[in-house]
Amino acid sequence: MNNYKKSRRRVYSKKKLINNFKVKDKKKLLVISVIIISLICIGIFLFADRPLSDEQKFELKQTLVYRDGVSIAGIDVSGMTYNQAWAAIEPVKEELFNKTTIKLTYEDESWMLTGDKLGFTYNWEKQLEDALFIGYQGSLVKQWSQTSQKTIDFEIMYSYTNESVKAAINIVMEDINREAKEPYASVNNTSSSGKFYLP
Repeated sequence: MNNYKKSRRRVYSKKKLINNFKVKDKKKLLVISVIIISLICIGIFLFADRPLSDEQKFELKQTLVYRDGVSIAGIDVSGMTYNQAWAAIEPVKEELFNKTTIKLTYEDESWMLTGDKLGFTYNWEKQLEDALFIGYQGSLVKQWSQTSQKTIDFEIMYSYTNESVKAAINIVMEDINREAKEPYASVNNTSSSGKFYLP
């Protein structure tokens, strides 16, 4: 009889241990879940992009000036308005178009294709806006990173499509691909030998 009671106690104590273990596991899982969800929320808060609407951009362009130390394609635009910055970079725009050239050579002839003929497009407007809206758009991490820099230059990049380049090259090809002519020979009447020559 005593042995039976002891075995029953052992069974009950095992059940208690199992129940306690399950409760502890549930608490741990709950704490870990809360931590993970909190980290995800913090990550979203810090790294989520915060774009400006077209209306906000329009309003800011009327009132904002560029921060100190901000330059676009090497041109310092600190303290300028959006329209003043456009005027300041105009000479650089022209220079970039002329610098971006491709030289095509065929036999003794050559052609220089500039960026405008090749249909190159530049990210002037985007960089002018991004430079002006420092601290107003993008993720919080990006905003803090940009506002903490003493100087920041917004580089101008160009892009193109295969179609625009092909169209420019096709114009050159029209000069090269001339209609074939039948070959013929003539007698050189001015020479005493009367040799044939190819004109």
